[in-house]
Amino acid sequence: MFGRLGRFTHRRRRAILVLTGLFVVIAGVVGGGGVFGIVKGGGFDDPAAESTKAGIYLDEQLGAGDPNLVIVVTVAGRSVDDLATAAAGAALTTSVAQLADIANVVSYWSLGTPEALRSTDGTRALVLARIEGADDDAIADRFAEVRDELGTSSDGLDLAYGGQLAVFDQVSTLIEDDLKKAELIAVPITLVLLL
Repeated sequence: MFGRLGRFTHRRRRAILVLTGLFVVIAGVVGGGGVFGIVKGGGFDDPAAESTKAGIYLDEQLGAGDPNLVIVVTVAGRSVDDLATAAAGAALTTSVAQLADIANVVSYWSLGTPEALRSTDGTRALVLARIEGADDDAIADRFAEVRDELGTSSDGLDLAYGGQLAVFDQVSTLIEDDLKKAELIAVPITLVLLL
């Protein structure tokens, strides 16, 4: 049986090579093209762990949860305790709290200026919030929308985004780009080696 297969393949080697190449190209376009939009990173929490269950309970029953959005507010040339800066920071906190799907918004200015939410040089302070959603993808999408809505400045304050959502967004983007580059390099080399 393998002898017949070998003879058949040898007699039609060019046609088989062309068909195989076409198959690989079609499979890459049809099956592999949408992979990057479907594949997503997994979580870091064990669903069976008591701490995860407690976190879910706190979130669902009490509306409490860890902040997943951190906004770093920077002011150039003055302190975050300056009256104009404090007013702008309080207004920013209020505007973040009014956005859809945002909960538990607190800031350096809304909590009575605790030292833990201010940089040692006094030029930066934090606004902490929680973006809520049905699943991780919806929360990530909402983070991108919130970042676009707020922008990078507000009333003389420079805004930078951090926290779990920002980190996952940057890591996902880098991984997706790196995987595309790796596939563009690895697939041709593998095909050459297979030939």
